[in-house]
Amino acid sequence: MIRKATFFVNNKVYLDNEVFNLKNKFLNRDNCLLPGLVLKNEFEKLGFDLSTQDKNPIKESEFVIYSDVPIKNNFEHHNSYLIIWESEVIINRNWDKNNFKYFKKIFTWNDEYVDNDVFFKINFPHHLIREDLNKKSSFCCLVAGNHVSSHPNELYSKRLEVIKWFEKHKPSELDLYGPNWNRLVFKNRYLNYISFKLNLKVKNKVYRGLIGNKTKDLGKYKFAICFENAKGYPGYITEKIFDCFCSNIVPVYMGPPNILDYIPENCFINYNSFDTINLLVDFLEEMSDVTYNEYIKNINNFLNSDSIKQFNIEIFVSTITKNIEI
Repeated sequence: MIRKATFFVNNKVYLDNEVFNLKNKFLNRDNCLLPGLVLKNEFEKLGFDLSTQDKNPIKESEFVIYSDVPIKNNFEHHNSYLIIWESEVIINRNWDKNNFKYFKKIFTWNDEYVDNDVFFKINFPHHLIREDLNKKSSFCCLVAGNHVSSHPNELYSKRLEVIKWFEKHKPSELDLYGPNWNRLVFKNRYLNYISFKLNLKVKNKVYRGLIGNKTKDLGKYKFAICFENAKGYPGYITEKIFDCFCSNIVPVYMGPPNILDYIPENCFINYNSFDTINLLVDFLEEMSDVTYNEYIKNINNFLNSDSIKQFNIEIFVSTITKNIEI
């Protein structure tokens, strides 16, 4: 007889097991739901139906896995576990230590917390499919949503700084993709609501709309401005730099302070190495084909090495399944 387990999601769009539905084109951007489905399938082999809380109520389940700390702290189960995806820049409650007591074990990318007792290390998992994209018809791109934050560790403002520089100095050399760059966006959520309600628009010289097939579209470019959403958090490495690697494009990266513990420095251009954006762009423009191809070679060597395995879905799934008490 199969036993019940709950995968608790905070957003109602993921209910009815949509968090595992790879056919949902809206939610499954760039195959981001695959790790959850693989986790569900692995638990099925162990005799458990892992389903969202509307299908498997918490009180009927043998264990509960929370995907980020729930909005309401109404914990109902003694055998509860937490996967922390977002930094405090995005979800502040994830890092409120008062919430940690409700979970037997917590899975996180944050190296400062990992103790292999309560906190266990996971990386953002990836299904790395590389494209053979060698023809580079364009110079540089940036792919991200337009967000703002007042948190001291946010990097949204750094992206905007780069975008504005290109708009002013070299608008033909940057293509910007992502939602809401043609809208007025505010830090205040009420002003944001009004802006979106009134459909207030702004002009942006470098904005090209939403991206289609991310891997293939990225592959048209030589470089990508590739910043994480937040700085200062050891181990915080999301899909952004791997999207570049899989597209045979060299990322201009800003991320965690210990990035070199995970990715060799010869695989990317460190944005923080340049005093000004002007110096960075000069460096990119003057790069020889020989140097550029060396970056691409280094990236491919890294993707073919054992070091990449820690970012695989299989490692992510096995870390969770072997640490759930069942």
